Amino acid sequence: AAHQTWLDNLSNSGYRPIALTAYGTTGSPLYAAVWVHRAGPNFIGFHGLTSGEYQTLVSSNQATHAPTILTARGTGGDSRFAGVLEATGYAAYARHDVTLEQLETDVSAAYDYGWKLATVDVYGSFADPRYIAAFEPIVGFEGWGWYRADGASDHQARFVAMTQSWVRPERV
Repeated sequence: AAHQTWLDNLSNSGYRPIALTAYGTTGSPLYAAVWVHRAGPNFIGFHGLTSGEYQTLVSSNQATHAPTILTARGTGGDSRFAGVLEATGYAAYARHDVTLEQLETDVSAAYDYGWKLATVDVYGSFADPRYIAAFEPIVGFEGWGWYRADGASDHQARFVAMTQSWVRPERV
């Protein structure tokens, strides 16, 4: 309820979400969000959706809006999704409830079609991690890459290596 109040009040005051994380339990969901005051395209914020509800939302808005921020929490049938669909000018290209192997295949296929990861999150359990992701068209000669770190020290090592070659992480 508190997240919905913030969503209503801030979006009606010219603010836009630029980051969102869902955590907590089904009985006590929590959200952390970063908002900025700036103009931008029309967007639809959503939270607490089941897999089926999320798929319906994306499908019913696919021609005009695509996911630009996604987060998820929970496991199996108890998974819940939150994020932002934004008027983008391209059709939605999104996947959820995929394994790491499926995500790797999806990222490779997207690249072959001229698309890159726009947003991704992991949810589920340690024994059965699942991913939610959306893709966006690659613009011009924009270079990009992605990786899955095996912990904080692995991410730090990759970060240091990237910054030494004038590359920076855009999304973590």
